[in-house]
Amino acid sequence: INMTIDEIKHIVEEYDIKKIIIGLPKNMNNTLGERAIITTNYAKLLEEHLNIPIIMFDERLTSVISNSILIEADMSRKKRKKKVDGVAAQIILQDYLNKEKYENE
Repeated sequence: INMTIDEIKHIVEEYDIKKIIIGLPKNMNNTLGERAIITTNYAKLLEEHLNIPIIMFDERLTSVISNSILIEADMSRKKRKKKVDGVAAQIILQDYLNKEKYENE
């Protein structure tokens, strides 16, 4: 679902969100391709309009891990296709939280 900045701003205000974590789709060799540049530009735009930090977090292999988890759960290919991005987003957020916890210990 594509949301406009106004819709995202409404959600940020309604839930008093303090920061947003966005997956950064780096290439496997750690370079930034076209999709990563588009994502980075969008993150900058969000940060300007929302006045909260937008954190870019490496999302390499999260879709692969997500698919593996859903396969282990014996989910059909059709259902996996609908769920893989949501599970990948959960993995990105959990990895970010784990990193924050580790760095603050």
